[in-house]
Amino acid sequence: MRYKNPPIGVIGIIVKGRNVLCSIRNIPPGKGKLDLVGGFVEVGESLEDALKREIKEELGVRTTSLQYFTSAPSNYGTRVLLAVHFTCRIQGTPRISTELRKIMWINKTPNDMAFESDRQALKKYFKNLQS
Repeated sequence: MRYKNPPIGVIGIIVKGRNVLCSIRNIPPGKGKLDLVGGFVEVGESLEDALKREIKEELGVRTTSLQYFTSAPSNYGTRVLLAVHFTCRIQGTPRISTELRKIMWINKTPNDMAFESDRQALKKYFKNLQS
């Protein structure tokens, strides 16, 4: 029997106070749209280690206080993956890698996100803050 297992993406809901770090993608899919920092899990990595590596690669900072938040199927171009979102904090000042055009801190869910799973995760996160 052949299984159709999706690749796994890990995404950081990087928190600072009541704000979340958001980026504008500089690569397809979703180039020019808002995004959360993250990437794919590599063979031999835990979800947590993969997210720490991705944040270090994309922002040049260390990750702290990593905690599972939610997961959902997600479209990534023509691929379907499992997006696993973690809340976390970072140490240091983030810099912009070539994968990102810009970074900013937001305090509400934007509508123009590259990936619907990220928009839904942010919607849930900000709703939980209000409760």
